Amino acid sequence: KLEEVYNLLKNANPNMVVYKKEEIPDHYHYRHNVRIMPLIIEVKEGWTVMQNRNGSFMCAYEYLHIN
Repeated sequence: KLEEVYNLLKNANPNMVVYKKEEIPDHYHYRHNVRIMPLIIEVKEGWTVMQNRNGSFMCAYEYLHIN
């Protein structure tokens, strides 16, 4: 099941990267903690993952408007 979810997510949006726990880059110093979930989603700077009213998730660009 994990592999199925990973395969669905890995190409779901060009503004996010999905890592299996063992694939998390070393420079994050993150993968060896027992509390880390089997899959991690990283979104590009300026983007966020949010849930729609219908319950589905989307990756959306955030922008800052300064007057």
